[in-house]
Amino acid sequence: MVEITTGQTLNLFDFLDGADQAGVWNDDTPSGQLSGSIVTLDGLPAGIYNFTYDVDAIGTCDDPNMPTVIITINDTPAPTAAAAQSFCDAATVANLSASGNSIQWYEEVTGGTVLAGTTTLVDGETYYATQTDATTGCESAARVEVTVTINQSPDAGAPAVTSITVCNNTTVDLNTGLDGSQDLTGTWMDDDGTGAVTGSAFDTNAIAPGTYSFTYLVTAVAPCLDDSTTITITVEEPQNAGTSNGDLSFCSTDATYNLFDNITGADMGGAWTFNSNTVSNSFDPSQENGSGTYTYTMANACGTNSVSFNINVTPAANAGTLNAEDATFCVAEIATNQTIDLFDYLDGESQTGIWNDDSMSGQLSRKYINHR
Repeated sequence: MVEITTGQTLNLFDFLDGADQAGVWNDDTPSGQLSGSIVTLDGLPAGIYNFTYDVDAIGTCDDPNMPTVIITINDTPAPTAAAAQSFCDAATVANLSASGNSIQWYEEVTGGTVLAGTTTLVDGETYYATQTDATTGCESAARVEVTVTINQSPDAGAPAVTSITVCNNTTVDLNTGLDGSQDLTGTWMDDDGTGAVTGSAFDTNAIAPGTYSFTYLVTAVAPCLDDSTTITITVEEPQNAGTSNGDLSFCSTDATYNLFDNITGADMGGAWTFNSNTVSNSFDPSQENGSGTYTYTMANACGTNSVSFNINVTPAANAGTLNAEDATFCVAEIATNQTIDLFDYLDGESQTGIWNDDSMSGQLSRKYINHR
C-alpha cells in the first residue's frame, strides 16, 4: 500500500516481465486516466481498475496470454466530529474530539504536519482531522473540519470583608462587599428574600435587625462553570441607653446594687464605665472606687447613646479595734506631765469620733491622757 501524491503516475510495464513493448494497453474499466502505458493515479476515485496489454500477432503467431494489471485504489472516509467545539480557559489538541480510527489532527485542510497532542489550541482557529483504516492502512484523503472556541471562566471575586454592619436607615451598595476583582456581568441574589434588593442596592429601611446573606452570581458559557461569592450584611437599629432615675447615695456598708435599677428603658448589651474604666453593673459601695460618675453606653452602626448619674458613698462610722492590752503603768515610772495617745491602742478607726472619760479621771484632753 502506498499513498497517492499529487501528479503521481504508474507505468504499467513495471508490472510485466519480458513483455514486447510494441503492444497496446487497454483501459478496461475504463479509468480515463490511461495514456500509453502511463496511468495517472491522483485523478482516480477509490475503486478497482483493470488494464490489459494486447500484442498484435506476428504472422500466424499470436500470444494467447493477454496480461491484465489490476490497480486497486483504496480511500478511507473522513472521521466524524462536531463542527464547533468549545473549551474552558485552555485546551490542547488532545482535548479535541473526533470519531474514527487512529485520529490525526492538522492545521491545514490538505497536507501539513500532524499536530502533537500537547499543542495548545487557539481560540477561533480551525483544525482538521483524518482517520486511518486499520486494514488498508490508508489515511483518509478528506478531513473533517472543527472550529475551536476557548471560553474564559467567570470570576465572582472574593469578599472584601467577612461581614458588613450597617444601620437600618441607609442603602448599601452590595458591590462594596467584594474585593473588586469580580466580573461586572454578574447578578446579585437576595438569598434571604428581604425583597429590598434592586440591582446592587440593598435598602435597609424597614428591614428588621439581623444578618442577611447575598450572593453575587456570574453565569458561565459552557463548558465553563458558574462562579459565585456570598457576603453577609448585619443590620442594626438605633439603641437606647435609657433614662437616669437620678443620683444615688450609699453608705459604705450597704449591700451590692444593680446599676440597671437606676435607669429606665435601657437596651441590654451596652457597657458601664467609671472614670473611663470599664466596670460591672454590680456596684459594691465598700469598694474604693465608690463615689463618682457612672455611665452606661450603647454603641453600634447607628451611633452612640449614653446615660450618666453620680453616686456618693459615705464611709460608715468605725471606732476601730484594740490592738493591745489595757495600758498599765507604775506610779514611780510616770514622768512629770507624761501623756499617752489613745489612738495608739486602736486599729482601723475613724479619727472623727470622740473619746469619753468613762472613769472621770479628769485627765482626758481629746485623745490624750495626762499623767501628773
